[in-house]
Amino acid sequence: MILIPIVFAVLFALALFGPVSNLAALPPVYEAYGIGDAVPWPLLILAVAIPPALYLVALLLGRGRPPFARALILTVALAASFALYFGVVTLVGAIQPPLTL
Repeated sequence: MILIPIVFAVLFALALFGPVSNLAALPPVYEAYGIGDAVPWPLLILAVAIPPALYLVALLLGRGRPPFARALILTVALAASFALYFGVVTLVGAIQPPLTL
């Protein structure tokens, strides 16, 4: 059944929206505050790489399984994607230098 992976591809694309917008918007903000050297590039790139990687792993694990099991595996991967993204965002907030206005 091809409908389940397509629906979850859309959901994973939505999960990718936040990391991609952070990757595009965060460096100029750091530059505006004068801390452009402190941009956490590895964490930003990791946040962008997590959703597609988990989607592919879930597709491979769900291959050949019944539709409910496939949907369940993709749901767990989607939840893990959001949890890891929020963990990365929290880590970036914890390691960024203090901003002085």
